Amino acid sequence: MGEEAEEIRLLRRVALGDEEALLALYRRYAPRVHGLARRILRDGHEAKDVVQETFLRI
Repeated sequence: MGEEAEEIRLLRRVALGDEEALLALYRRYAPRVHGLARRILRDGHEAKDVVQETFLRI
């Protein structure tokens, strides 16, 4: 299964309330989200908050 297909499968599972799928997405993307937020905000603590808020909204 390709990476894009795997992401779509995980997103569908998340939409159905699958917490393991959300955790898989978190592990995959949290470092990228944190890095981007840290570059924009220039604050590591604020960047952590952004990561949490992002995944809570998913």
